[in-house]
Amino acid sequence: MPVFFTPQYAVVGAGVAGIAAIEALRSVDAEGPILLINGEDVSPYCRPLIIEELTGEREGDAIRLRDAAWYRNHGVELLTGDPACALDPAEKMLTLESGRTVQFEKLLVATGSTPFTPGIEGLDGAPAATLFCRDDVAKLKPLCGEGGNAVVLGMGLIGLQAIKAIKALGMSVTAFEMADRVLPLILDREAAALAQQRLEGAGVDVRTNASVASVTKNGPGWAAESGEGEKIPVDVMVVAAGRRPATGLFAGTGVAITGG
Repeated sequence: MPVFFTPQYAVVGAGVAGIAAIEALRSVDAEGPILLINGEDVSPYCRPLIIEELTGEREGDAIRLRDAAWYRNHGVELLTGDPACALDPAEKMLTLESGRTVQFEKLLVATGSTPFTPGIEGLDGAPAATLFCRDDVAKLKPLCGEGGNAVVLGMGLIGLQAIKAIKALGMSVTAFEMADRVLPLILDREAAALAQQRLEGAGVDVRTNASVASVTKNGPGWAAESGEGEKIPVDVMVVAAGRRPATGLFAGTGVAITGG
């Protein structure tokens, strides 16, 4: 199999962790060739700031992590739009989605996480998306219009960010959380009660200990049906039901994985 790239260091994942690792590496090795593999077909960007793209506060290069000069000055070859999909640790070889291969001396995998999508009947094909990457923003943005109805699944940090952005765009919001409180992994019950009061004061319909059972067509639009059978009109649904470690690259390699 022909080898297309032969870096000394390969870094898979071009988020904050990958960029920080390269900066740390350059503090001890100023010259070793580095290949940075970004699965998305854009320059690496600050993922938490995509919420500001949704609201229109920032666009394009305003959320990128580093400019082109930074990669050039740090001796980094940036590869975008061709994610790593297979790893052979014994051969020190990566295979990319395109079929191209990378022969490395040392490898850092900084792929982070992937959004969890619950198995809700009818969710595929509905006006719904996670809020994880720029592609999600591109899907959600045309669905968010003043006076529309939004449903947010999950009330962790990402869910609350989504609520804030969607409210700013003039939509009504019904938010579901399967746990018994808002921000269940962060707040105790007393603090969560205060947060819920604040949300309800802003006009958010907060549903804890609750879930969406299905999404169905409702005349020309859509409806989310709660576990109790209530049908809620929905123009856009944001799925913020948590994340899972992105460990797929290690599948079948024998590499031990703990918590990811």
